[in-house]
Amino acid sequence: MRANGPTSSPMTQHDDELRMSFGEHLEELRRVVLRSLIATGVMFLLCFGLLREPIMRAVIGPHAQVQAWWEAKERAAAARAHDAADEAEGNSPAASEVDGASPVRITNLQALTPQARFVAYLKVCLLAAFLMALPVVSYFVWSFVAAGLYEHERRYVRLVAPFSAALFLSGAAFAYYVLLPYALRFLLTYGDAPFDTCLDLTKYIGFFLSMELLMGIVFQIPLVSMFLQGAGILSADLLRTYRKHAVLVMCTLSAAFTPPDWVTMLVVVGPMMLLYELGIWIGKLRFGKGSETP
Repeated sequence: MRANGPTSSPMTQHDDELRMSFGEHLEELRRVVLRSLIATGVMFLLCFGLLREPIMRAVIGPHAQVQAWWEAKERAAAARAHDAADEAEGNSPAASEVDGASPVRITNLQALTPQARFVAYLKVCLLAAFLMALPVVSYFVWSFVAAGLYEHERRYVRLVAPFSAALFLSGAAFAYYVLLPYALRFLLTYGDAPFDTCLDLTKYIGFFLSMELLMGIVFQIPLVSMFLQGAGILSADLLRTYRKHAVLVMCTLSAAFTPPDWVTMLVVVGPMMLLYELGIWIGKLRFGKGSETP
């Protein structure tokens, strides 16, 4: 026999918490959006007012690195050609006219419209402001979403969110320090036609941001794998069975979104394969063997 006194289960308490009117939900969402915009705006003023030059130098850093590498390579080639000519001609006047440098030349980034420089600074500072405000924005969003979650769901999100942020930042760092230099080296020095390689500043920034975002998303593969295994959609054994198919998909995506050379493709596919295996290994530890999904 149950006691007739008033009782309340955790689920009943949770349901009571969710009994908010539609207008109250909209009002809370409005506050979250407003606070997030204010936080991003404050960071944007900081970035644009004080940090715009360091931020812009960091963004154009991969291009400047490739440009310096190519110029050093050309100087070394020209010096070797002159030395060989001096030895062959006995320091004759004709030897000074020999040039072993390539006809390809990489110029500085070009601002092709009057507003291009200003718009470029706005874009990179806005992105930097969003990244700097992301912890605060995430807290506001979490406060709004957590009200509709059970306690075990909240614990799961608290565990996954920092892991996801760390993976995204790792992917962005990989794109900045590894992928972009290799991709730019291939794209800017391809072929021997005698013309200068002049990049539009706004197009370069778009390329930079797309590579950063792409690798940040790619590095979420372990989380996606863990989610599918935890939901019972896939299992570690099934992911191992279809490993070859996954590698084929990775190669296809890499060929579609990166420059068309095998070095860059390997630079992208290699980490994707490692992340795929990492997702299998973590899912195996977290959820056990389980049964394969037919």
